[in-house]
Amino acid sequence: MRNLEIKSSLAVPVGQQKPAMFLRKAVADGHSAFLLHGPCHIGKHTLALYLAAMLNCPEENTPCGQCSYCRRILKGVFADVKTAGIETAEKGGEEVAKTGISTEQVKDIIESAVVAPYEGRAKVFIIDGAEYMSLPAANRLLKTLEEHQSYVYFILLAENADILLPTISSRLSKVEIKEALEDDITKHLVSLGADAKTAQILSSMAGGKTGWAVLALQNDDMVQERQDFAQKALDMTTYPLTKRLALAGELNKMFTKDRQSLYRLLDIWQKIYRDMLAVSLGQDVLVHNRQLIANIKEAAMRLNSMRINAFLQSITYSKKLLKQNVASLLTLEAMMLSL
Repeated sequence: MRNLEIKSSLAVPVGQQKPAMFLRKAVADGHSAFLLHGPCHIGKHTLALYLAAMLNCPEENTPCGQCSYCRRILKGVFADVKTAGIETAEKGGEEVAKTGISTEQVKDIIESAVVAPYEGRAKVFIIDGAEYMSLPAANRLLKTLEEHQSYVYFILLAENADILLPTISSRLSKVEIKEALEDDITKHLVSLGADAKTAQILSSMAGGKTGWAVLALQNDDMVQERQDFAQKALDMTTYPLTKRLALAGELNKMFTKDRQSLYRLLDIWQKIYRDMLAVSLGQDVLVHNRQLIANIKEAAMRLNSMRINAFLQSITYSKKLLKQNVASLLTLEAMMLSL
C-alpha cells in the first residue's frame, strides 16, 4: 500500500446520501435532536459535521465547504460546534481511555446550551460514543433534550442504539448509518489517488466502512492491524481451552488500555467467523474476506457450524456487555468458553 495524505471535507460520506437528505428534511420539519447509529468508521461523525455546517454556513447552498465557518467546523475550532467523547486519563504512566462520558462533560454542555450562539446561527453539540454516557450523565442530559432553545441542536453518535437509555433514545430522531457498497468505496479511493488494485484490496477489507478504507489508504499500520486480528481469529481454532483463556487475559489488558482496539478486533473476528459459517454451510459465494478464503476453509474444517454460530452469538453478546461495563475479564473468558 502507498501512503497518501488526504484532506478532510464536508462532503456527504460515500453511500450516505439518504441519511443526509433525511437530516436536511428533519431540520426543516423542526427536529433538533438526532441519533446517528451504526458501526465505527462508517461516516457518523462526518455526517454530524455536515449537519453542523449546514446549520451555520452563511452561504445560500449549505454547507458550501469553503467559507470560514465550514472550514473551522471541519477543523473543530468553530465556537458554536462542540464535540464531547470519551476522554483519556493517565494510569501507571500511560494514557488510557476512561470508561464513559462523564457527568462533568454533560454539565458543560448544559451550561453552554443556555448561551446564545457566539458567531453562527446554531449551537450544535455532538456527543460521540453516546452509549458510553454514565447513568447520571444521561439523566442530567434528559431535561435539556426535552427543553432547549430553538437555536440548540444535539447530535448523538452511537454504534449500538439499543444500549442507550430508552428515555434518551425516545427523544431523538434516529438515523441508521449503513455500510457502503464495496464498488462505491473502490471508486472513491481511486478518486483520492489510489491505484485500482490497492482500492479493490482496501474496499474488500473495509466491510462497507468508507472511513476505515480512507484511513488505511493513508496508514499501512491499519492494514497490518486488520491482518493480524484476522490471523488471530483463524489461529484460535487450533488453541486448547487453556490457551484461549490465556488469550482472554490478553484481550482484557487491551480493553483496559484501549477499548476501541478491542472493539475493532471483535468486529474483525465476527466477519471472519461469519465467513467460516458460510463455508461450513457450503455458501462460499457469501465469503467477504475473499483474499483469505483458503485459510478460512481450513479453519472451518476444525469446527462444525453449530460451534461457529455459537461463538458468533457470544461475540455479539460480549460486545454488548463490555459496552455496559460488565466485568470485562469474566465476559471475555465466557466468550472463549463458547468456542
